[in-house]
Amino acid sequence: MKKYISMLAVCLAILSSCTNEDITFGSMVTVKVNPSGVIAPFEYEMNPGDLETIAESHKLRIRIFVYDKDGLLRASDTQYLAGYSNIMTSSLDLPKGNYTAIAITDVVEMSGEDVTFEYWNVSGENIMSQLKVTDAGYIGYKSKILGVGKQTISVGNKNGEFMVKCSAAGAICLVYYCNIHTFSDVEQYGVLMTKSSDYISFSESGDYDVSI
Repeated sequence: MKKYISMLAVCLAILSSCTNEDITFGSMVTVKVNPSGVIAPFEYEMNPGDLETIAESHKLRIRIFVYDKDGLLRASDTQYLAGYSNIMTSSLDLPKGNYTAIAITDVVEMSGEDVTFEYWNVSGENIMSQLKVTDAGYIGYKSKILGVGKQTISVGNKNGEFMVKCSAAGAICLVYYCNIHTFSDVEQYGVLMTKSSDYISFSESGDYDVSI
């Protein structure tokens, strides 16, 4: 009997040492990502719907990273959608507090559930100020469109729903050649650019900067 009384006393001592401040409550938070804004600004297409259409062997990859007030990764998710008209819905378990959600969209080639080819590489995702999206060095045409979104999230004791809207992180050039054989003394046509970028990086506030 003394044994059980002793164990009960230990349990009561542990419980009495805990206060409401020691327990962090959270809830399941629904984070949605809308990628439609990535292609919305581009008005010119060779054929209507070109930018929205993704090849059957490709998927629109959406990655969501949620960082706490110290810039540390607290939750993440990756999903593969059929196109820009789809909405990503992710359920994340987060403690009570304020967060910054960063969404990154890109197009990847897939075989089944495996990514076999990508135009952009993500690194440093565990710390927001070290997050970087780097050009893999391939010509991708419309499949190389990169999208980025940012949203502040405040988690309380009740379930919440938040939307991250993405926009294009760059420009697209539509080049159309017409009557290229008109002049017999022209051997080659080409396009030159004065600027290109290698990667985008993120600050401690979650804003991104382009390395040109």
